[in-house]
Amino acid sequence: MSRRQVALAVALLVVVGACGTCGAAPQGLWMQWILDPSHVSSNTLIALHGLPGKTDGPMDWIDGPDGKWYRMDGSSNHFVIYSGATSGLASPSTAITVEAWAMVSESANWAGLASFIQDNGSYERGWMLGCLDGRFMFGLASLGDRKPTDPYPSYLTYMKADGPFETGRWYHVVGVYDGTTMRLYVDGRLSAESKDQHGVICYPDQGVLAIGAYVDNDERHNLPGAIREVRIYSRALTADEVASSMPGSVMVSSDADAAQGIPVRLLMLDGSAIEGFLVGAYGMDLLVAKGSATVQRIDSRQVGSVLMWPK
Repeated sequence: MSRRQVALAVALLVVVGACGTCGAAPQGLWMQWILDPSHVSSNTLIALHGLPGKTDGPMDWIDGPDGKWYRMDGSSNHFVIYSGATSGLASPSTAITVEAWAMVSESANWAGLASFIQDNGSYERGWMLGCLDGRFMFGLASLGDRKPTDPYPSYLTYMKADGPFETGRWYHVVGVYDGTTMRLYVDGRLSAESKDQHGVICYPDQGVLAIGAYVDNDERHNLPGAIREVRIYSRALTADEVASSMPGSVMVSSDADAAQGIPVRLLMLDGSAIEGFLVGAYGMDLLVAKGSATVQRIDSRQVGSVLMWPK
């Protein structure tokens, strides 16, 4: 083994070991869904963490990065994770992170990536991650210094990204609230920030936790496009954590290629296997090359076990 390969082997052990016991949820992870054919069956979205979802719409797939992903038809095939009294759902309270990897096929105002919201006249509560005016958007209502019994205890702040998205392109979109500041990240870059809200999140008495749509008592705005994955945390991810959680493929750097990597076989928690050459690590992700052009970023928290051997 070369000195570089020894370093890569140590990095593999450190990164995989950092997730604690294999299969343990990342810190603060509340719910997680991967919208691929192995996790969507018979109108049911299987949750990696949290509650499953149901749809009454048609199931369809679109070719995207690293596989097929659930196509949102912009009309009816969103997933309902929960519908009912907020008291029946142990929702994030003092902080939240809503993370999605998605593609918008056509601009649609108020289309939701994920939401738990009511915005009906002066009744403004909850949160959403979605689209508005051709830009990604994060909205949230907090209690601030008010009491839940006040006539108007909360209002929604909607932040739009500082630039438009391109239809047909995949993006990593993250809304973060830490109790004092709202932040919106697009592909790892801070794209909007607001200090309008503070205090605990103010939820509606009744609501719908939805993937692929904005849903409240009198409106529904479905996403036209596709979603690969959604994660919701009960804490605020840092900027570095947002950057390191970006899924997908990245270009191989000049000093990282298959020729310098270690052959590995990753046995994933969902039963699948990934083979390639370990060429590095970034945050909690393992960088595995399958060829000379790109490396795949693998979330080490979804790895059950690793087989590796020196060349």
